Amino acid sequence: MNSMNSFPSTPKDFLELAVEQGTPRYLYQYRSKDKALRFLKSMQLYFATASEFNDPYDCNLELVNDSTEEDWLRFFQGTGLMQPAECKLHARRMMFHPDEGIRYIEDAIRRQQKKTGILCLTTKNNDNLMWAHYADSHQGICIQYDILQDPVPFFFPKKVEYDEHTIRFNYIKDQAPATEALFHKHSDWAYEEEYRIVKISTHGLCPVSPLAVREIIFGCKMLPEDRQEIIDLCRNKGYRHIHFAEVQKGKDYQLSIQPLGLP
Repeated sequence: MNSMNSFPSTPKDFLELAVEQGTPRYLYQYRSKDKALRFLKSMQLYFATASEFNDPYDCNLELVNDSTEEDWLRFFQGTGLMQPAECKLHARRMMFHPDEGIRYIEDAIRRQQKKTGILCLTTKNNDNLMWAHYADSHQGICIQYDILQDPVPFFFPKKVEYDEHTIRFNYIKDQAPATEALFHKHSDWAYEEEYRIVKISTHGLCPVSPLAVREIIFGCKMLPEDRQEIIDLCRNKGYRHIHFAEVQKGKDYQLSIQPLGLP
């Protein structure tokens, strides 16, 4: 797609333009052997809710309520759920009961996050910590996805921001979506170089085209029989386009990815 001559009109067009402008085309996901087998058999990606994450601070922002009556009025009018007189009444009430305003914001964000699915991916395939944490202590795999092969599940990756301190956020005044908190984590996690794909109002399993899976990398401690089970499954499924590689331990604690010369 020529981004200078056309405006993206489909998810694929949008993703192509995003890749042209710097979004990684290839993203990775670390999996244990059992999770890898389930995925390869079903070709369904799992979009988790924020409550399933292992970091208790993940997806949390410090909510503040320094909104004016005009801010609240604009917010209630934007919902389209109230008559003008009701909007004014509720806006005035929030000014006299600021604690109620915070509870209102918290409840709204909590309700939205319970319905929102999140897919966590990364730009890295050779990170020692992620192999240890997410790929069963190097006994699992790392999957490479080409997001342009299937725009529906991969629409669209947004880079996670890593912060030293909790971000203070005014949901009412800033008029930002409730999903904003989903893209902030503590700087301790910056090594993951994470991208997230968010599905509003839906979570759980989402079908993905097998063509989006371009490479499977085997961990350096994966058992030979487990590796062969995955290779055989891909061959039986007809996934001839998938390349295979393995992690090898190098010097100075570096992991290297080496292709497997399979017949």
